[in-house]
Amino acid sequence: MAQQPTILSPANFYSPFVYTGTGASSENGAQGIKQAPGRNRYVITGTSGNITSEGQGSVYVGRINGASTSQGSGSGTWVLMDVPESWDAPSSSIYGPGAIRAGQGPGGIRSIQLAGTYSQPINVDGKEAFITRGFLYDGPLTSTPNDQNFTAFNATRPDGGPTTDTFLHSWSGRLVAGNYTLTNGFLALTLNTGLDSSAFVLDTVTGEQHNLTYQDDSTSHTAFGIWKNNKTSYTIAGGRSVIDPAVKKLGSMGEALGAATLVDYDPITGKTSNQRSYQYNNDQTNTYVTHFEGIFYAGKGIYQMPFTAVSSQGEFAGTAYVKRRNNGRFSREALWSTFDAGSEGTIASNDSSAGRGNTGLISPASGDDGVVPYASILNGSSYRDLISAAQDLR
Repeated sequence: MAQQPTILSPANFYSPFVYTGTGASSENGAQGIKQAPGRNRYVITGTSGNITSEGQGSVYVGRINGASTSQGSGSGTWVLMDVPESWDAPSSSIYGPGAIRAGQGPGGIRSIQLAGTYSQPINVDGKEAFITRGFLYDGPLTSTPNDQNFTAFNATRPDGGPTTDTFLHSWSGRLVAGNYTLTNGFLALTLNTGLDSSAFVLDTVTGEQHNLTYQDDSTSHTAFGIWKNNKTSYTIAGGRSVIDPAVKKLGSMGEALGAATLVDYDPITGKTSNQRSYQYNNDQTNTYVTHFEGIFYAGKGIYQMPFTAVSSQGEFAGTAYVKRRNNGRFSREALWSTFDAGSEGTIASNDSSAGRGNTGLISPASGDDGVVPYASILNGSSYRDLISAAQDLR
């Protein structure tokens, strides 16, 4: 099939969408989004501050809009959280929310499950550097959490040996999806991966790590999103390395994040199945680096993945839609919807998606250096049209 024409989806973008209250930082990140109890309400997770030093995990609860309060962007509530002081962590970052329970608490949230990372300083050749560890939190949404509600986690290799960086990205059901690296470097710090990255799931009930096996010969894999289908089936989204002359032109990032990937995982048998990889706009020539940053089930057999793609022509971000066919396998191609923020700036990444809500990073049109977090809401009728169009995928 020919490469899909670019589909631009109408959406309202709000940026920077950040915490601005006491102790606010000029450096911020947005990593996760989930639908919250109530109509058109979301939980958005991320970082207030530098992700390696002096950063705090941030949680926003409320509607995505252009309002603001003394706490920050949006009309909702912001909460900052740190991992236990005894962990000696210069920085904390919250990646993905799990179960959200309504009740008395900030933004009407009684308790919440959160997966994320924290940094720890190390000495490399006489210079200070940072490694990344994972953490889980299950308790009240509060800026003064109880240490007992945290669990630290550091992944191990299949042979039981140590890893360098551990990233816990997404929580669904009893499983958390993540990946680890064996070397500390630029790719690990900025993209949470590397040429030696491996993917795993963590069982939050037993505390056991299960390394994922894939039906390919790629040297590295990532698991950035996970969705519980039922007790014996989870779907995991991420990417795999692609060693191809076209991809190599994009450098080590291209080799580490070559193609977006979906795979099913059975927690009973520990086996994966129905693996399929995708390239932006269904390109077949590997001229893009494409990665799924998360996953959301939109209903009627349609999975929705936030994606980021890079080529020599530039960067692209938005949502991809894949259909599960009657035989249980995923559609051979995806429906790609690209974001255009217009006067707000240029979208650098779409890091998480939940229904019509999305969050990621944007380069402001003002020309300021760097990127800032955004939150966006897709037009309702356009979103329904996309889900309907995805039904035709084969």
